[in-house]
Amino acid sequence: MMLLTLPWPPTALSPNTRQHWSALASAKKAYRTECAWQAKVQGARAIDAAKLHVSLVFVPPNRRAHDLDNLLARFKAGIDGLADVLGVD
Repeated sequence: MMLLTLPWPPTALSPNTRQHWSALASAKKAYRTECAWQAKVQGARAIDAAKLHVSLVFVPPNRRAHDLDNLLARFKAGIDGLADVLGVD
């Protein structure tokens, strides 16, 4: 089992945010890269597995209520960065 702590997904990645496509692409790329580096720093490496079971626990930085569907959408670039490091699709 591997436990990783990744940065909170930025508001710019929210599906409810209306912004130019290039600004959104830049935010996604930056967050994907940050999550990949954080995973590497915490010891994540490429693994040989056909399937992975992943549990996500979101710990908000404030007391605001957050919608789970929105959080999952905001975190997709982070999952992609983690998949890059682990070598899975």
